[in-house]
Amino acid sequence: MNFTAAQLKRILPNNRDITKLHESMVKIFPKYGIVNLERTAFFIGQCAHESGQFNLMTENLNYSAAGLLNTFKKYYTPALAAAHAKQPEKIANHVYANRMQNGNAASGDGWRFRGHGFIQLTGRENHTNFARAIGMSLDEELAYIKTLDGAMEASCWFWKTRGLNDFADRRDIEGSTRRINGGLNGLKDRTVYIRKALSVLEMSAAEGEVLPNRDVLRKGMKGPDVFELQVKLSKAGYNVTKDGDFGRGTEAAVMQFQIQNNLAPDGVAGPRTRALL
Repeated sequence: MNFTAAQLKRILPNNRDITKLHESMVKIFPKYGIVNLERTAFFIGQCAHESGQFNLMTENLNYSAAGLLNTFKKYYTPALAAAHAKQPEKIANHVYANRMQNGNAASGDGWRFRGHGFIQLTGRENHTNFARAIGMSLDEELAYIKTLDGAMEASCWFWKTRGLNDFADRRDIEGSTRRINGGLNGLKDRTVYIRKALSVLEMSAAEGEVLPNRDVLRKGMKGPDVFELQVKLSKAGYNVTKDGDFGRGTEAAVMQFQIQNNLAPDGVAGPRTRALL
């Protein structure tokens, strides 16, 4: 998926250094399969929400007493929250002690292995697994993850190992959000970013035209490629409205075609389906 720094700036107007961010993405995305429109847009949109438009690479634990009771109520009484307020290292060592393969509070693991990256890796276990995956020692990984490329690669590694490319391919915003944080926190903001990224990346920066020859078409997409697909389906005898909008009717027609041609009936017009049409 080719995109420019100018397009990225339209999606992330408040990022502090869009040129370096773009260079890092272009360098690292292919290694983790973030290579098509959906995967690129979903990654950018989800991480924009998680990291303040890719400006934050390390977990902010500078909580007030009220913030601790709201965010970490399982771990804090009012008295302990007052004692730990505005002391990030003490908070990390308390909250993350004795879990995620961390040692106890005195070990300092909570602070050492606090969240790093744009989708933050937290805990000794996650940091160790990432270090192993990229062939680094744990100390090397901890230094690397504090750099822009390290934060990017850690986030891409998390993305791929959690199967988030598959959610992106299905344009499943809720599913990808649940996979990242276990719930739907920030869903509205994530949705805005993802839809904006999809819109910007679908348009050429110079002409404002829809990019041609997309390999995969699925429900929710619009444009001339969808219209061409609908024309081919109609000529093949399937009942479909030729409006350039990939809705339920088009999806149903694609599935019928796939069943009759011994393809997996997923309703997604990928390269094999489009080639047979």
